[in-house]
Amino acid sequence: KHIQIKFIDNYKKALILLGDSRNYYLQKDVDGKRILTNYDSIYSLGNHNGTEIYVVGKYGATKDWLVGSNGVNSGAYQVDYLLNNLASKGLYYDVKIASNLGVNDINYSDVSESTTFYKNIYYDLLNSRRSVVVNNSNVNTTWIKRKNVISVDFNFVSINPIDEKLLNNYNPSNLRTNALINQFNSIMSSSYGSKYINMNSQFGSWFNSTVKAGQKRYLVGNCNGHQCEDGIHYSSYMNKTFIYPFYKNKLC
Repeated sequence: KHIQIKFIDNYKKALILLGDSRNYYLQKDVDGKRILTNYDSIYSLGNHNGTEIYVVGKYGATKDWLVGSNGVNSGAYQVDYLLNNLASKGLYYDVKIASNLGVNDINYSDVSESTTFYKNIYYDLLNSRRSVVVNNSNVNTTWIKRKNVISVDFNFVSINPIDEKLLNNYNPSNLRTNALINQFNSIMSSSYGSKYINMNSQFGSWFNSTVKAGQKRYLVGNCNGHQCEDGIHYSSYMNKTFIYPFYKNKLC
């Protein structure tokens, strides 16, 4: 009896960047426009060296967005939807997911509560199923590999820095600090080990280079009738020159 072994040597690659408004502006700056694909909050950034890149995100997204609440569809389900969409193409896919959520959670939730939630939900999604809300109904969703999606590799990206003075001026109700960001990152780094991506450590040199180039570090918004940097969303120059290339070099 002969056993036939099929080797897959012609598979596609995909990268899913999961995040909040920082990813929304990244997509907008890199692509120049907001592109909806097949489901709400899924954006295509095209192809880089054979890797299809997608952004799944929502402005103001927190851990609650992942499971869905208050009429907002689950972000976790949208990743599941995208994985199914890739699988339906009839090609083999090697998929990487990079989560960059958390900066909004530390404004509303205790760091310990937020990090525990993220660790638990990502474990559930990558190993079994999790009940989430879609169209106001509970739906079981999963990020487990499936037919034609031969692997799903998950990475957690650090929360990246804010400028506290600028952000407090732009948003007086802000409670976020870099100390809280560092606390959050330390916990997630310990939990994810080699699957934790420390982008945060790059920003010192990136900021210096941006200032030397005569560019803004942060997005410019309206501060009580005048223009100012908001202290939380990175400028188009930062996104295009440093942040997006970092993702591509690290994960594509």
